[in-house]
Amino acid sequence: MEQFNRFSVSVDKNLRILAGEDQFFAYLGLKKLNTFEKIVYPGDLDQLRTTVEQLEPDRQEFTCFRIQDKNKNYRWVSAHLEFGDTDVSKAAICIQMYDIRNMEEDISESSYDQMTGVLNKQAIIRKAHHLAAKRPYEKFILCVMDIDNFKSVNDVYGHMRGDEVIIDVAHIIREQVGKAGSVGRIGGDEFMILLEHAEDEQSARSYLKAIRLAVEALYAENGDGVHVTVTIGAVLFPDHAHTYEELFLVADKMLYIGKMKGRNRYIIYTPELHGNMLSDDKVANSSYRKTIRNKTKFMMELFEKALHHEAIILQDVMNEVVCHYNLDAMYFFFDESDTSVCGRIHENGIEDLTADSEMSMSALHAENIGRLFNENKIAILDFREMKRDLCSGIYDYIEGKGIRYMIIYRMDRERNPGHIVYVNRRDNSRKFADSDVTDLTYISKILEVISENGVARN
Repeated sequence: MEQFNRFSVSVDKNLRILAGEDQFFAYLGLKKLNTFEKIVYPGDLDQLRTTVEQLEPDRQEFTCFRIQDKNKNYRWVSAHLEFGDTDVSKAAICIQMYDIRNMEEDISESSYDQMTGVLNKQAIIRKAHHLAAKRPYEKFILCVMDIDNFKSVNDVYGHMRGDEVIIDVAHIIREQVGKAGSVGRIGGDEFMILLEHAEDEQSARSYLKAIRLAVEALYAENGDGVHVTVTIGAVLFPDHAHTYEELFLVADKMLYIGKMKGRNRYIIYTPELHGNMLSDDKVANSSYRKTIRNKTKFMMELFEKALHHEAIILQDVMNEVVCHYNLDAMYFFFDESDTSVCGRIHENGIEDLTADSEMSMSALHAENIGRLFNENKIAILDFREMKRDLCSGIYDYIEGKGIRYMIIYRMDRERNPGHIVYVNRRDNSRKFADSDVTDLTYISKILEVISENGVARN
């Protein structure tokens, strides 16, 4: 039987056919066709229409759907869509399709990124579609990665040096992944990794950790001052997403969280930690993307209120802090008591679930606690790096509560001395971002000043 790997057709915004290759009509077993909708599986039409509606000039969109071949069987095809200047119409949409059955045999030289040697954007996305469309399901992990602060490399050292960094990073990914999966470049400094032989989170971590450490080590002692790290977001198929579009959406959000948490890390989607990204996309976006955009605005408004001696309500500030800085909890203590005067909890990454809470912490008065604080009155505690003999009271408390990270600010003003405590229990990041520590230091100082006149509460 004659096999077709790829074919193309031009359509308008309403999916009316304007022109088509002979191969396309031969695949369908038809001499002509008026509308593309007639051959698309009904359950895939809405997604295809949405993709067409979202298409913009000078951009490409990728999707996957089923069409009916000449034997009246529905076959999965991977497709990329873009506007094309054809003889028929300048507004024609060109749909380039690949029969997923034969895609494995269709890796040609044109499928590779010329600069890095890894798969190009079209090829790696077709590969991802192919893996997600396989039946029965075969587990794999989709990862989205980019180079941290890459723009500054270009700005400071020039684009030639930037290109060298991209090539170095691509080679590291390919070397670490090996035969366990596929690597593709999907943007300037962005990559997609498909771990086809990593079936669970533990095995995925071994690859992602190796990539992160290898990139960091390559530039750690570089004489020209370039320091490069990477951040990776990942999701398991089919455990937590069932289509390529869902996989990319979740992995991309994990990448954003990794950036927000300080970069140079990998985040693997875990429903218990991150909530349901797919069923409540609005909530997920309000929690994470709003956090990235609004930190500066929040800080400026807080400074302005403090400078103009406007009323600052403690609970309101704490609500904003736990959401904007992706904390699990924040507590406010005075030295006269071991129990917090105010506490706010951030549950499941959902912004609306903050609530009053108390925390008892006699360890704040433990012997030797003073040695933990720096000149800014901040103690940054990472349980994995702590030594019990440095301050056994704090160590035992953190261990007993299952806390991963804690930042403590010491309020030492004479009228109302005490502590402000920031808590993370999650194990999906390496440390607090330096910029976040700076922000939390300033926020703590403002709260310390207003506490001189008593804590303003609702």
